[in-house]
Amino acid sequence: MDHATAHPTTEPTAMEPTATDPTRTAAAVSVPVSASASGSGSGAAAGVTASAPATATATVRVMTAADVPEVAEIRVRGWRHAYAGLVPASYLAALRPEDTARRTLDRLADPTRTGTDLVAVSADGTVLGWTAYGPDPDPDPDPDPPAGSAYVLHALYVRPDLIGTGLGRALLTAVHDALPPAATVTLWVLRDNARARRFYARAGYAPDGTEDSDLYDGTPVPELRYRRPSP
Repeated sequence: MDHATAHPTTEPTAMEPTATDPTRTAAAVSVPVSASASGSGSGAAAGVTASAPATATATVRVMTAADVPEVAEIRVRGWRHAYAGLVPASYLAALRPEDTARRTLDRLADPTRTGTDLVAVSADGTVLGWTAYGPDPDPDPDPDPPAGSAYVLHALYVRPDLIGTGLGRALLTAVHDALPPAATVTLWVLRDNARARRFYARAGYAPDGTEDSDLYDGTPVPELRYRRPSP
């Protein structure tokens, strides 16, 4: 998405598809990136140099272990960009890409994983964005949709200097395209993250009435659950 995500405390519980996971059918696709910003702009993350042209093509594919260091950098920078003023600054300052990378590699090595990670990469292989999704481990007791068709979007981030390029939309579309036809998708978004809420609303998501909050350095941060019904 053209910002950072979904339930900020939720690390994906599973990373790559297993043989029995229907999302394994996700295929690499090329998508247009309509515009980009210079890394020297006000929205750029520290240490990121953006050199993508005004019009470029990104490829969305399944994440590999080699992508993890760049994904970890994007996740931490995405948090600091999207949640500034929403999550305590002390919490954001303490985030370390190396910690995120280590946890992600541990999950990749887990033989019980059931979810999927996708990355958007440039022509030279640079990771520009990342999303993680998988089957809902605790679906609502609802006869519609059918059992096994409930999914969760765990996270979606793009490089902060590429916000507004369509990259987030391309990642989200790739998730939707990989799911079974009757799938519903839920996610958590910070209540006060207006940009994220607009992004998901445009993609067909709406609040389903479920609310929660998490503590960050002792500060409660309210969240809303959004749901996208089956097409």
